[in-house]
Amino acid sequence: MAWYRVYKTFRNGKSPIGYFEVPKHTTKSEVEEYAKHWAEHTDGGHNYGWRVYWTRAKKPSKKWLERKIKSLSTNIGYYKRTLKDYQAIHNKI
Repeated sequence: MAWYRVYKTFRNGKSPIGYFEVPKHTTKSEVEEYAKHWAEHTDGGHNYGWRVYWTRAKKPSKKWLERKIKSLSTNIGYYKRTLKDYQAIHNKI
C-alpha cells in the first residue's frame, strides 16, 4: 500500500492535513480520483470551489493517527449502542 498526504484550499482557508492509502500500483489518475473524493467529503470550500493537493508520504503523522483512533473509538461506541437499540426493537416485532 502507498500513503498520500492531502489537503485542500478554498476561498477562506485551508483544510486540515489528511491522509489516504491506495494500492501500491495505483495509477496517477486513480490517485487523483482518490484525492478528489477525499476533498469532496471533507469540510470547507463547497460553496466557493476548492483545489486539492497531494504528495506521497511514507506514513501518516502520529497526530493524525491519534485523532483517527479517537474518532473511530467514539464511532464504534455509537454504532454498538445503535445496534443494541435496533436489536431490541427487532425483538419486540
